[in-house]
Amino acid sequence: MSGENSTAAWPVLGGAEPTEEALHLQIEAPILRAPHMQRMNFLESAENELRHAAQKLHKIKACRVQQKQQALEGAASACCCVCCEQNNRYVIYDLNDKRMVKPLFYVQEQSRYWERNCLPIGCKPWRLDFHNVPPEGLRDGYDPTTYKKFLHIERPCSATCCCINRPHARIHEFPSNRMLGTLRDPFNPCMYTFQIRDAHGVETLRSSTCCCSVARFCPCPGTEMHFPVYDATDGADVATLNKTWMAGDCCPCCFEDWDNYSVFFGDATQSDYKFLLIGLATFVQMRYFDSRNQR
Repeated sequence: MSGENSTAAWPVLGGAEPTEEALHLQIEAPILRAPHMQRMNFLESAENELRHAAQKLHKIKACRVQQKQQALEGAASACCCVCCEQNNRYVIYDLNDKRMVKPLFYVQEQSRYWERNCLPIGCKPWRLDFHNVPPEGLRDGYDPTTYKKFLHIERPCSATCCCINRPHARIHEFPSNRMLGTLRDPFNPCMYTFQIRDAHGVETLRSSTCCCSVARFCPCPGTEMHFPVYDATDGADVATLNKTWMAGDCCPCCFEDWDNYSVFFGDATQSDYKFLLIGLATFVQMRYFDSRNQR
């Protein structure tokens, strides 16, 4: 790598699409990482839309994953109706964006009615599509699923029972369908345990927290549950996911914001690890805390 490239500043996001030169610089720039954390390199052969998304995350130290209200689902929950679960929607913000006016990404679930409402909790499949939000943000009356898609997470149907057929989700780049990593929920009767694996199936990060949290049994607005993330090699602290229960979780009809995750990247300074940690936040929510799993 030349001295010029190694010291080049990262391109600043603006209203225009990033140039080929800017995207090239993003991949060539030096990447700091925690000791023992292996570089996964899945951005080096990425297509432009994934590189653009990685550019957004480069300087961000923490982000917010916010589930948004679904009117019909909220009304159904208030009436204790168990057959009106809708596809989830999430918006991802920089955590420093306190007013949440500059979204980074929009995430849309793509699953069928019978998958959401008719299958047992441990078997339910789902799919999430990640879309790049343009600089002007989410516009009223505009379908955000028309924004460019760059990432796809799919949790296949599985007949899960104790340690048999444990749930997992595969992360793919879109549109190339290139495998980027896997999220897995191994069996542990007393802990919420999760694994993050690279494209070759090697475990790189793991998370484990006690399932007997006060917030789990008394999910009042403002209560939190923490999911520390460790290096799978030496157990060193790397990042943290914090789940915060919102007013919309208690009264879904009256409040727009439902489940809220704060993802603190910590030593996971590479954009590829950041994508996997954001994916882990959605996996944790869909696996244990989504309303379809509470009935």
